[in-house]
Amino acid sequence: MKTHSKEVMDAIGKNQYNLKIYLADVYHVIQTGQYAQKLNGYVKLVGGKGSAKYGFVGLDRKTGNITMFDKKSVKDLANKVPCLVIEIKK
Repeated sequence: MKTHSKEVMDAIGKNQYNLKIYLADVYHVIQTGQYAQKLNGYVKLVGGKGSAKYGFVGLDRKTGNITMFDKKSVKDLANKVPCLVIEIKK
């Protein structure tokens, strides 16, 4: 959690973050996000300063356990998850 908490806080506009909020955000992405098979995880548009950010919850392929929660930019996801229909203007 500590590794990405500042990035996640910036993306979702929170000024403090703890384990309870972290887990609530993880489950929110899983429950309301879209499953991306290629990434074996769930993605959900969460906003962000300057450019759109997606919350990403990665899963273990064997157990299905949560392995990570991170923010991803539109650029990170555009080619990896085409089912999201993300368009990057050049």
